[in-house]
Amino acid sequence: MVALIIFFIAYIVFFSNIIKRDCGNDINCFNNAAARCSGGKIELLKDINVYAYYIAGPLKSDCIIDVKLKFMAVGTPIEMKEKMEGKSMQCKIPKELLKANSIDKIDGLLAYCSGPLKESLYEVLIDKMYALIIKNMANITKNVQDELARAI
Repeated sequence: MVALIIFFIAYIVFFSNIIKRDCGNDINCFNNAAARCSGGKIELLKDINVYAYYIAGPLKSDCIIDVKLKFMAVGTPIEMKEKMEGKSMQCKIPKELLKANSIDKIDGLLAYCSGPLKESLYEVLIDKMYALIIKNMANITKNVQDELARAI
């Protein structure tokens, strides 16, 4: 009876992804875990920022991977750090995509994700676009006026 209980607990721990395999910085280790959608974690340096990836487990034909921006690059503006650092997002990535690609090479990964980190990324992007538009407003206005003058 005791052996059956121990076996049952071991089975639950092993197959429920409670224990995450720490791949350190070995991308091959993490990609193998991601291809099977079995528990794993890794910290990667991407665009001079440190991201932590955690495989939460399967959901139908997808694999749930949590991504957290742990640290931003030295010299990053403080307002950007405050908006993004420490935030995370959850990604539902098709298992077939993970079998065919390395997690750090998936184009358009953001399209599979949702959460505070994704929202902050879009907020920063919108702020940059707005600043560019304001910076170039004089040129835009002049071009519109020139086009209107030619049309008349």
